Amino acid sequence: MKPRKQDAKSRKPVTGKAARDQTAEVAVFINLGLERHQAGELDWARQYYEMALAIEPHHAEVLQLLATALTNLGEADAAILRFREALELDRSNEAVLLNFAIALNQKGNKLKAIGQFGDALAYYQEAIQRSPGFADPYNGLGNTLCSLGRTEESFSYYQSAIARKPYYSEALCNYGIALHRLGRYQEAITNYNRALAIRPESVEALRNRANSKLALGETDDALAGFNQALQINPSDSLSYLGRGSALVSVGRHIEALASFAEALSINPDNANAQGAKASALISLGRTDEALQAFREAIRLQPEDPETHLLAARAFLEFGQFEDAALTLSMALELAPQNADLHYEYAVAMHRLGRYQEAISAFDQTMLADPNHPMARHTCAQIHLLLGDFETGWNLYEHRLEVQSDWSIRRWNLRPTWRGEAAHGKQRLLIRSEQGFGDHIQFCRYLLLVERLGFDIILEVPNRLTRLLASLPVKQIEFVAPGDPTLGADYQCWLMSLPGIFKTREETIPSAVPYLTADPQKINQWQKRLGPSEMLRVGLVWSGRAEHLNDKYRSIPLEDLMPLFQLPVEFHSIQVEYRPSDLEALSRIPNLHQHQDQIEDFSDSAALIQCLDLVISVDTSIAHLTGALAKPLWLIVASTPDFRWLLDREDSPWYPTARIWRQDRGTDWAPLIQRLTKALADWQKPSTMS
Repeated sequence: MKPRKQDAKSRKPVTGKAARDQTAEVAVFINLGLERHQAGELDWARQYYEMALAIEPHHAEVLQLLATALTNLGEADAAILRFREALELDRSNEAVLLNFAIALNQKGNKLKAIGQFGDALAYYQEAIQRSPGFADPYNGLGNTLCSLGRTEESFSYYQSAIARKPYYSEALCNYGIALHRLGRYQEAITNYNRALAIRPESVEALRNRANSKLALGETDDALAGFNQALQINPSDSLSYLGRGSALVSVGRHIEALASFAEALSINPDNANAQGAKASALISLGRTDEALQAFREAIRLQPEDPETHLLAARAFLEFGQFEDAALTLSMALELAPQNADLHYEYAVAMHRLGRYQEAISAFDQTMLADPNHPMARHTCAQIHLLLGDFETGWNLYEHRLEVQSDWSIRRWNLRPTWRGEAAHGKQRLLIRSEQGFGDHIQFCRYLLLVERLGFDIILEVPNRLTRLLASLPVKQIEFVAPGDPTLGADYQCWLMSLPGIFKTREETIPSAVPYLTADPQKINQWQKRLGPSEMLRVGLVWSGRAEHLNDKYRSIPLEDLMPLFQLPVEFHSIQVEYRPSDLEALSRIPNLHQHQDQIEDFSDSAALIQCLDLVISVDTSIAHLTGALAKPLWLIVASTPDFRWLLDREDSPWYPTARIWRQDRGTDWAPLIQRLTKALADWQKPSTMS
């Protein structure tokens, strides 16, 4: 039977028997609606309630019943409208208020799910106002605050939800997730444990507890937790993702890839799984697949700046600078205040040789985060590379802000020297920092320090001690890095010396040699090498693999093969060889190795003195050759270290150096071709004589 529709406004008031008949008819429809409602037949229940309202539009109970049915049907907007009508008629009905709060909470959940967080907050807050004892909107409000990045604010709402419903496992789990986000992993685990005590088979609680265990480094427990979650729900893609991340953390990358593949087979649109897969592929050396996985992650999650950031870092890592710049540009449109995005964009611009854009991006980094640990330090190097020494040396002091806590603790032991002359007999401690080449390059400043009247204490790595003992400084003592050295009056860092002396290009202390080799060791090397009518060339093609920029400065030995076709006697000055170079090394009879005879840099210096020329990538041996005033051909990347400046073949630091610059990009072949031809020409006079 279909109800007869009647316009409530045109209906005339009825009295007497007709009124009693209407009341009876309304009661019939209410009872029929309740029966259907209780049986779960919500569409029928709604129809009966609407029939009742067609007869009596202002019936508070029917309005409330219809609103409740609409809530159960998921029609939150219609339900809220009916609840508001019911409350206009009866504001004191607690049942109505509670059910209204449920509808408001439902609407808040829907808005949160589609990212309308501000509107969701308003509905949750009204739900709490209507029924303060109802726990669910506190939980929803906490979740929404987390989505807005206001994680700490969410805590009190989760606590309120749990206080109102102590066995509220969902709120306990959500509270744990919020605590995890702020790095409070042990507290998060406590909440997950409480949730699991209520619902032992909660996959979400098991998975998230495993994530917190993983963050604490408890990998075995984490793996067990992910596996337990998967036993309960073998289709939980997030548990496969978590298990893969745990396997990556212990170096089991192949197993991790299988886990990520399971996650993606369940949910192919999981961008986080694509990103994690990409990271595992990188660890396995499968670079092309990794970069493609990152591109897929961006396609799946184009609105997530973090996905763009992770992908861009991978592109930078493997020389895809244009891709990195494009990815970061898109990310900055999404998150223009993200300091890390600005920083990585600056790095990309640096690598592309767009130096002014890099400086601008570093400035944006510092505006977004004035305490960004690397921005000023890296920006300093670009200013120095461009020859802006005044700005560069000032900014370079910010490198100290990224020193280890141990270094800072040592630093606080005595006053900092700012360049003033000594008063009486005072001792200045020069602190060791960075690499061997940096010590060799900047130890020249000790001659200037000595002129100011100081006795010098120099921290120096053991492998450099005998070499630096040749410095023409009268009062100098060498100590190992980290030695307590309580007898110093002042201290400064080695690489602060150029800034202290206000170094400009024209005032660089460029007189060479300022280091010399031991004559006895030179004699030993001359005997070891024997006589030769061929040109003797020292060669260094790779530095320490751990160096941050090693992938840009080192060259595979195979790429240098054209050199070895020349009638030249080559001598390796390297003491370590990479496994990837060993096969090529075995095929080069005119490349002599001396790693067994080189104990420290004083041995290297003596060998260099016996050579006609040294060809080196940007390593400590290049600095040593220049400091000894021996001919140096220095090979540098298209984006060189700051000390080699730009667009010139000479170096103001080392007068005997000639700089060979890589063409834009990462290909060494054109440079090696030019260098080989020049070396052939360089030896012709001695061949003809």
